[in-house]
Amino acid sequence: LTAFHRLLWVTCDEDEVPKSAMASGLVRTARWERDHDGINFILLGISHRVPSASAAVFQMIRVCDHAFFSHELVPRNAEFRLEGSVLLTNRLFPATGINECIASSSRPRSKQVALEAVQHPVKLTSIGPHQPNGFHFVEDPEVDEPLLPDEVKIQI
Repeated sequence: LTAFHRLLWVTCDEDEVPKSAMASGLVRTARWERDHDGINFILLGISHRVPSASAAVFQMIRVCDHAFFSHELVPRNAEFRLEGSVLLTNRLFPATGINECIASSSRPRSKQVALEAVQHPVKLTSIGPHQPNGFHFVEDPEVDEPLLPDEVKIQI
């Protein structure tokens, strides 16, 4: 805890195994004492109701990717809980980036559609930085809004 700058601390769910709260408390103390170092210690409590080990590993990789490589999605020192196949976070105020991160696993996968079949305005967007094949088209609800100085409109 004194040498790392980025850490994903995985433990069992504190509600199911109360003793595990001691380990989480240790990490919280280290975060507080090392905050001046710019550390990012993420806590992930995993419930015993997780469908499989591979599902848990998938969520761990997702949390690491979004917390350590896509800094705008997950704030430093976030805390998560994996219950079943649902990733939960504790916070008092809304956080759009975290919501996008959590919701990204429940969004339907993109499907290929012929361009002439698209009847509504679309915009090119990305899932996030460092995402291979992360660009896709989505419906543009702001099509009638004025463009920002760094935006371009292309009619096909």
